[in-house]
Amino acid sequence: MMEMKKIVKVLLVGLGGLLICVSLLGDFTSLGYYESGEPYRGERFDKTLVSSIRSIDALTAAAFAEIENPSLLREEQKMQLLYEVFIDRFTHSEGARHSFMSNWLLFIAGKILYPLGYIWDHELLLSRGHSLVCSQSSYLLIHVAIANGMIARHVGLNGHVVMEVWYDNEWHMYDPDSEVLVKDTSGVILSVEEIARDLELMKNVYVGVQKGMIPIFASREDNSFVSYPPGTYFEWKSQVLLYVEKIMQILKYFLPLCLILTGMVRHVSSTGHPEKDKGRRFQ
Repeated sequence: MMEMKKIVKVLLVGLGGLLICVSLLGDFTSLGYYESGEPYRGERFDKTLVSSIRSIDALTAAAFAEIENPSLLREEQKMQLLYEVFIDRFTHSEGARHSFMSNWLLFIAGKILYPLGYIWDHELLLSRGHSLVCSQSSYLLIHVAIANGMIARHVGLNGHVVMEVWYDNEWHMYDPDSEVLVKDTSGVILSVEEIARDLELMKNVYVGVQKGMIPIFASREDNSFVSYPPGTYFEWKSQVLLYVEKIMQILKYFLPLCLILTGMVRHVSSTGHPEKDKGRRFQ
């Protein structure tokens, strides 16, 4: 019985130590990067930007690198430059997900409930890879736009997610996942609502493999628009998942520490005080 208790103590301390090592390696080495694939055919992608742009500040600096005074840019010009660098930096995928090394808790939870495995933290999306699903790329571009002083919002379509930016007294749709900007004859970027009402325009813009976008944009009755309160990057379900992810980033260290402390406490309590044990034997 005593041997079994000792084995349990060693296992608790060992497992806790192992999980803390996994978390540290995931946070501070490339072992914690999420899986990123090669670009799809026709997709813009500059691999050199992955290593040089790992934060919103770095992306902003790259976008305005050739502009002497970015503060003089109109919001449309500013957004266009940010968008161009963004779509060169990222590729489309089925979604950036946590690996065992990046967050072992969310990796396991994602096997049980699939949405829990997705990455929502914009810092991780920028610093740990380059392949995103439409919701992640649109949400990240919202972060970029807001960080640069613009008003932006999430737009959930029936099977796709895009974002819009407010300037010139109108909303303008940016779709970093499809890498498509829909413009009118004068070159103005249109909103989701304006695009949805012009079937012929959609047929001219969404061609080839992107034809599937036409019914997605044409279906207007279940679109979701989220722009309030300021700083809201997601629709509510994804907003909840973001907070779950932040909590899990703490728990991936806290729970292993609890295992170690439990093993150590059990060891001390079972060992007892040698002198007291000796005295009890002679009573």
